Amino acid sequence: MLTHVILVLLAAVPHCHQQTPPTYLRSDPLTGEQLTCDKCPPGTFVESHCTRDSATRCRACPAAHYTEFWNYVHECLFCDYPCGADQVETTPCTPLHNRACACKENFYRKHDFCLPHTLCPPGDGVVRHGTLEQDVRCAPCEAGFFSSESSSKKACERHATCAPHLTAVPGNRRQDTFCSACEPAGTSHGERPLPLVPPGESACEQEAARFLLQLALPGKQAQRLGDALRRHLTGPSPGASREELLRAMLADNSSQPFTARVLRAIQRSRLVHLEHKFRRWFVQTPSERAAEV
Repeated sequence: MLTHVILVLLAAVPHCHQQTPPTYLRSDPLTGEQLTCDKCPPGTFVESHCTRDSATRCRACPAAHYTEFWNYVHECLFCDYPCGADQVETTPCTPLHNRACACKENFYRKHDFCLPHTLCPPGDGVVRHGTLEQDVRCAPCEAGFFSSESSSKKACERHATCAPHLTAVPGNRRQDTFCSACEPAGTSHGERPLPLVPPGESACEQEAARFLLQLALPGKQAQRLGDALRRHLTGPSPGASREELLRAMLADNSSQPFTARVLRAIQRSRLVHLEHKFRRWFVQTPSERAAEV
């Protein structure tokens, strides 16, 4: 008996979930009679309205068209155009759905356009990450922090703490603290391998080259420094990188010390702040630095 009741209930379940088509009212154009017609389901449109003797006739949407809801329209809606170059398709065009697009990674929507996330410049860090709906927000690095590259993802980083046996060349908003083994008086805290520098170079020359190689300068300042370094050499190509120029200067058999030639190049590039920093930490002795304080 119990089994019979369960089977009856199960048989009734599909019937409970059958959906009765929604309807719409329409006046018969010939008789003026008010008719109640069934709407067409999603993915179709009305091919012909109902009459007193026939039901509504529905037809499937053609390619690139859709209807998302029960309807009594005479034609399906046209799907939106394919997604743009700065977008990705999140929903394809089907008879049931319109095409949906979203901004691709590292872009956000503004006034129906996808714009790239802002790159925070050197000296600024990301304080709010970008999303598909909002841009990145940047802020200047606080004291003790730096950002040396343009980025839409990186926050400001804390300045490095140098080991006790190394000299800390102070950083700034755009540059990390530089830990140097250079002692211009002729002694050094110790040497570390540097592939850029040929064997036998002094610790100060190694550290000066390493400092200049990792130096982050704005575009025009970097170009001025490169042009000034190039004038101290014969033969480097106009497109030579800073590393190639420094390597050539280190290999040059000049009677002038490497640090003196570099300092003169910095002076010619009119980078006053860099000149002061380079002279203080790679040319002056500790006692000369102390006398300036």
